Amino acid sequence: MSAIYTYVRDAIRAVADAAGGALQVTFGTPNGSILMPEDADPNDWLSPVPEPSGQAWDDKNPLKVMLSELGSLLDFFNVSWGYISTNGAGVAPTVDNGWCLGAPTKDEVTNRLTVVVDPAYADQRMFFIAQVYGNAWIGSAVGYAVTYATWEFYDTGGVKQAINDRVVQALFVGKR
Repeated sequence: MSAIYTYVRDAIRAVADAAGGALQVTFGTPNGSILMPEDADPNDWLSPVPEPSGQAWDDKNPLKVMLSELGSLLDFFNVSWGYISTNGAGVAPTVDNGWCLGAPTKDEVTNRLTVVVDPAYADQRMFFIAQVYGNAWIGSAVGYAVTYATWEFYDTGGVKQAINDRVVQALFVGKR
């Protein structure tokens, strides 16, 4: 199974398990039996029968096949992306939500952000872009290799912006 398939599958399972009922029976983690909410009615003349959870993840289910194929296709494109919080002064930046990114670093003196990709790309024929979330501040790349890119950020007037307390969106596409 592809890594993206596993990521999407686990996200769907977590939501379905939290929701319970029919969602958990259909999309939840296959680990037991669930009593459907309509079966809990004491006035129901039918005997309540627990249903096995995670029925959509059966090997013959089309959802599993479709997500697996989609995951393989997305893995082919080798995308790395994420939201990086640069945090306050003296605090290391963190990836809040992302895919195939390593630990980012910042230089508060030069106001530069370096975002690491993991795993590395095969060569430097790759596309990458970063912007400060919620602003029209696009990153200007000042260095890159198959494992990282470093940016400075400028506002629309060309004034370099401080790196602290920002949320940066980064995207990389290349060949691994």
